Amino acid sequence: MKRAVIVICDSLRADLITPRDAPFLSEFGQRSARFANHASVFPSTTRTSAASIATGCLPARHGLLGNTMAIDEGDGLVCLSVGKPDFRDRLHRATGRTLHRPTLAERVSRQGGTAIAISNVSPGAAYFLDPDGFGWVYNPAGSFGPGRRALPAEEGLAISKGADGDGVATERFCEEVLRGRAPAIALLWLSEPDYTGHHAPLGSPAHRRAIGSADENVRRVAETVTALDPTGDNILFVVGSDHGMETVAETIDLDGLLIAAGLEGCRDIFGGRGCTQRHIGLALFCRSYRGSRRGGGAVSRNPGLGRAHFCRSGPGRGRSPDGFPDADRGDAEARQPHQPARRARPQPRRTRRARTQGRHRLRPAWRPR
Repeated sequence: MKRAVIVICDSLRADLITPRDAPFLSEFGQRSARFANHASVFPSTTRTSAASIATGCLPARHGLLGNTMAIDEGDGLVCLSVGKPDFRDRLHRATGRTLHRPTLAERVSRQGGTAIAISNVSPGAAYFLDPDGFGWVYNPAGSFGPGRRALPAEEGLAISKGADGDGVATERFCEEVLRGRAPAIALLWLSEPDYTGHHAPLGSPAHRRAIGSADENVRRVAETVTALDPTGDNILFVVGSDHGMETVAETIDLDGLLIAAGLEGCRDIFGGRGCTQRHIGLALFCRSYRGSRRGGGAVSRNPGLGRAHFCRSGPGRGRSPDGFPDADRGDAEARQPHQPARRARPQPRRTRRARTQGRHRLRPAWRPR
């Protein structure tokens, strides 16, 4: 039987794979097909990327639009974290479905195969690999079998995030899943180096160790795959990442700015409770906050619609010779990944003319038609 084995190293940026920190991946990339132009989806978050990897579709098609989503549960819009264990069930109750496109697990089930995923990231990212229960999903917050049957604790995945938990997950993945159960689709999602990257500077010793941990776990999986399929004819082995990560210089509280601008009381427009920019989305920010006088920068990945990160692209932003952000360097090459945004000029409040039944009325520019 043809099989596919997939390993995702969360937030492992391609330029961070070096012989020093990731010797196996560096060597493996030289002898394998490498997708040099691969880029993450937008927004570049683990949860949206998980759904994209599972479906092969962009967020606009599969329907999981960010780390947070606003859904109407019967009393107006409410903003929910996609990462919470109960989000999948709440989304299904509110909309009657989960993802808008079939997943790998659903597709192989139609052919009599099965899919098994072991994921050491947030429950939301794990569950949306197979939200409708066509296969098996293991996550520390709870594990499920076909039909979304909850598995007992002794069959679950009682591990912590980080290198130690990833190591336990990898061992189980190799021995139980690959050697023992041999599913058509086997997916391992490691928490490193993302977990450490949220707690230590990029390029720090801790972050380098996290990259090395992910590299070692990928090596263990690769060796297992080679032992099971020495010719490489029956198992497709895929290694990838869901998004990158970068150091940011400043965090801007968009909630506070929009509330201060008087946009909190917009229930009459959007029908939501305490409707702020979380429900309106970043598009409103782009249209209503053009008058910002902040310096040039680039919008980085946002952990939720409540925050946006701006990366300074002036002096002091650079990379070390190993490719990591370095506060002591400011070369031009370092600024290439961070395309500078245009400096916005303050603009007067504008109105838009809208035609309604033969008459004209004035409408604020930020207000939707």
